[in-house]
Amino acid sequence: MAPTHVLRADLATVWSEPTGGKPLRTVAMGHPLDVKATTDKHVEVRLWRYVDTPDGGRPTIGPGYIRLPRGVTAERAITPVDQNRVLRFDFIDVQQGDAAVMETPAGLSVLFDGGESQLFARHLARRYPRTSESKPKSIEAIVVSHGDADHFTGLAIMQETEAKETDWRRLVLQPQRILHNGLVKRPSTRNGKRRPDSQMLGATVTTPAGPVIVGLEEDLLAVPGTEMNRPFQRWRRAIQGWAQRAPVEMRRLAFGVDDAFDFLAPEGIEVEVLGPIETLLEDDRPGLAFFRRPPPRPRIDVDSIAEEAMGPRGSLSASHTINGHSLVLRIRYGNVRFLLSGDLNEEAAELLHDYIPDRLQAEVLKVPHHGSADFSASFIGAVSPVVSVVSSGDESAMKEYIHPRATLMASLGKLSRVTEPVIFVTELAAFYGTVGYVTPEGHLVDGSGQLITDPKARQAFFAFNRLASGAIRVRTDGHRLLVYTDSALAHVKEAYAYEVEADHAVRPVPVLQLR
Repeated sequence: MAPTHVLRADLATVWSEPTGGKPLRTVAMGHPLDVKATTDKHVEVRLWRYVDTPDGGRPTIGPGYIRLPRGVTAERAITPVDQNRVLRFDFIDVQQGDAAVMETPAGLSVLFDGGESQLFARHLARRYPRTSESKPKSIEAIVVSHGDADHFTGLAIMQETEAKETDWRRLVLQPQRILHNGLVKRPSTRNGKRRPDSQMLGATVTTPAGPVIVGLEEDLLAVPGTEMNRPFQRWRRAIQGWAQRAPVEMRRLAFGVDDAFDFLAPEGIEVEVLGPIETLLEDDRPGLAFFRRPPPRPRIDVDSIAEEAMGPRGSLSASHTINGHSLVLRIRYGNVRFLLSGDLNEEAAELLHDYIPDRLQAEVLKVPHHGSADFSASFIGAVSPVVSVVSSGDESAMKEYIHPRATLMASLGKLSRVTEPVIFVTELAAFYGTVGYVTPEGHLVDGSGQLITDPKARQAFFAFNRLASGAIRVRTDGHRLLVYTDSALAHVKEAYAYEVEADHAVRPVPVLQLR
């Protein structure tokens, strides 16, 4: 199914019949459409949608109709695909973790992180259905902000789905390049002893300001698996799988390495790499400084507390170092800017604020570190976001970090440049319907090797069905900015629209939805 047009309006409900019927789904500005016919009352399209089945649903292509209100012509509702000017950016709920996908007007795809579960793979399998070894989905770049498992293990899971037999669950991608910050986590033990934090991220040198990591990696396949922790070993195997099919370029990024995104320049998309900021040693080797544990949180009314009263920073911390050296990217398309900040923490954010305060402002902010209390108010103030997206979600008591923190959420609102900013949290955008008590099937093998079903294999549990995935969706043509989320109803969205001027003045405007 090849798209012929894209949607020109902000939102449009697609119905099962020309005069209405059942709402099938709602599409947004820039969504590709296979248009079959137009009248003065509707646009007939064919589109992918999912039909619910006992095993979760499967994709199907079918007809749908976009109704045209009085006074709205087809030319105002849709535009030819070769005239598309809309950049699409979706932040996906992956529970505890980050995952986002960007699609350019010409159809290039870039992934930013991938979470730790199968949720991002499920989203992309629906988005890019029926991929195969002979017809993989090309991905221009996979950008891994830093080496925490909740940012890249989901990418390894994607590659592992290639072995699935059912085609609608299989996801065959072919990344052209993998961009990362160069830090690789080592195994937590060495020779039977726990490895100190100062040795967890590769070779270091001692400087008057503290240790600096010089063991920065470019090609992750060149790092022996024995020098990686288990999540990195799994990630390495995924890259090997993709590389067997076609070459995959790997590159370490740091401040100023903007040419890594030159493939986006023909479409007028500019990407600045703002972090991590390297330390240049006396022998001209680049390195990344170690960060320390922050003072206790949460803290209230910081401005009234003397800095020394907050207490000194703690010991060297590998986790704060790898978070603080997250890739920080500012993406500009027309008048609209996105700032992606990985798991940036206060110490690193303050460094950025001191170094490049005038290069941080953006209309859309991917909030650092899932809304952690370890944030910098001065950094958020320099960004001055209109739309803020927090990627967070509860998984278990073992991974309860109280994200997002109340102080962080308040700061996002207070430090925005508009009176009524928009703050979305991925886990709050997800919607669950009640199923009730469910007894799962327990599959056992009898003496002849045949599968038998034992309903007592597991106890019944109270179940919920995930009806809305928790995606925060942003669309822009470089001047108009639309942000919306899904609900359990196909035709109901929470949506906001703005006009962004060349001087980055922002004005809220009505959302244009065809119902």
